[in-house]
Amino acid sequence: MSDRNSGESMLSFILGGLIGTCIGLLYAPKKGIELRKKLQVLLEDFGDKAEDWIEDNKDKVEDIVVKKKQKTGIRNKDLK
Repeated sequence: MSDRNSGESMLSFILGGLIGTCIGLLYAPKKGIELRKKLQVLLEDFGDKAEDWIEDNKDKVEDIVVKKKQKTGIRNKDLK
């Protein structure tokens, strides 16, 4: 599995989990205030995890871009 497919699969998995959790919470018998608070905490946690994932994979993506540029002979000034 390539790095790109791995990242896309992980993102799809995380988004699917988040959507499923939100739907489950919306159908749970809770008061509106409790539900909104729970969703707020859940979304803040998801945002933190997404930021961590981006930071962890940023270097990998930059390395891939540099390797592809070297392989194809593209320079930054050629892209402008």
